[in-house]
Amino acid sequence: MSDLTPKINAYATEEVVQQIQENDVMAELIYRYATDRAAFLFDFDKTLHRDQDGVHIGWKEQNEPLQDLLKDLSEVTNGSVAGISGRPEAFFISRLPKLFEFDMPLGVEFGALILQGDNSEIVLKEDISRKVMSKVQGLIQECLVEVNDEFGVNGQVPISIEGHKKTCRTILYDGVDHDGITQNARESLANLLNEKVTEFNESGEGGAIKFRVQNSKQIDILPVFPGEENIPDEDRDNGKHAATQYIVENIEGFSGVKTGEKKLYSWGDSSGDIPMFKAVKEYGGDNILVTDGFPDDQMDLVSAHNGEYENNLSLLKFLVDTPKHELAVLVEKNNLKVVQQLASNNGASTRQMALDVS
Repeated sequence: MSDLTPKINAYATEEVVQQIQENDVMAELIYRYATDRAAFLFDFDKTLHRDQDGVHIGWKEQNEPLQDLLKDLSEVTNGSVAGISGRPEAFFISRLPKLFEFDMPLGVEFGALILQGDNSEIVLKEDISRKVMSKVQGLIQECLVEVNDEFGVNGQVPISIEGHKKTCRTILYDGVDHDGITQNARESLANLLNEKVTEFNESGEGGAIKFRVQNSKQIDILPVFPGEENIPDEDRDNGKHAATQYIVENIEGFSGVKTGEKKLYSWGDSSGDIPMFKAVKEYGGDNILVTDGFPDDQMDLVSAHNGEYENNLSLLKFLVDTPKHELAVLVEKNNLKVVQQLASNNGASTRQMALDVS
């Protein structure tokens, strides 16, 4: 298995035992993994690494070990590992090339494209033209400048924009929050965007857009794809729902999900993962939340919480570094209720299920 850097420490057995005892979802996940009945779907930003490229450890120090960890997990699950990210295709090809060497499926640009293996592209969503996106980005920038000029304090601006996402622009809020500055700036930005988006759509310049104010500190700028004009904004797919469906329906390692032979587990951290979480629930899977920035009114989509992104990496490293029969025994000894329930659902004896992986 991979020799990961100290930045990705494996959990100690005691920590995993505590999770097994306290959380039935995590106990089931570990047991299903140990008995080859789990499939994994990951968001990237803030779920598997920090999301500020070149600033935190996410892509500088963790790039190689993260790729190795995902490769190990893919190998021991027979290809039941995939990812969906808002980052563009070029980013993955240039910064995470090993993922293509072992054919890990990737939904990039919020699932507008599926990549696998030799960088082949499968287009799931009709992409907005670069010309239109350039105009959209320009009007967004105009709104940001106006709002930040009005509400900025001592050189700090209350609103910033992530520049690495092409299909969906995500506007995030910085930490200037005294005297309600960030909240006021957010409301002002929403009003300005509403005006600009309406003007843009009425101009007929090509390709409609919507914006969606999230409960967390962000606004999403979404393309309106053909046939989706009348979808309520809160239900609009940013591409992750379509990408999840494609992966389950077409990727060999996920073929057991529809039949119930495997259970789908996804990891995400924010409101941008809601479409993916909804699709996972539709397939009978469970969603694991990372960090605390998820809308309260969507918590019914969340099955378990696993701290920060480092906790996910530690758990995954523990799984790939521990023989499966040992993991099965850990669950059997520390949460027999889950093991018996799984055995009952599958018509097998508890002991036989453990022996299957020994």
